[in-house]
Amino acid sequence: MSNLINTTGLTFQAGPLVLTAFVIAIANFILGLGCLWGWRPIWLYLVIISVINFVVALVALLDTNMNQLGTVLTGMLWLVFATYILLMVQSKKTKAWFHR
Repeated sequence: MSNLINTTGLTFQAGPLVLTAFVIAIANFILGLGCLWGWRPIWLYLVIISVINFVVALVALLDTNMNQLGTVLTGMLWLVFATYILLMVQSKKTKAWFHR
């Protein structure tokens, strides 16, 4: 019987990138649970992450090659999505869910 996946020549080194991805995954899991249950401190983290996402989307849009329509549309879509999330985090219903 042969292996379904051939791993000949593949090496896996658990380095800083794997550790960073693991920490981010755990943080996102906790953030997701906090959003689901309406934990009060999670709202502040959502605001911080939303602002960072908005700034990164704006910088990415300003840094795109304006001659390529696909990259401009992707940047604009990312900026619209980041703006929507930022506005939804600030809405009355969201604040009420997090007891703010």
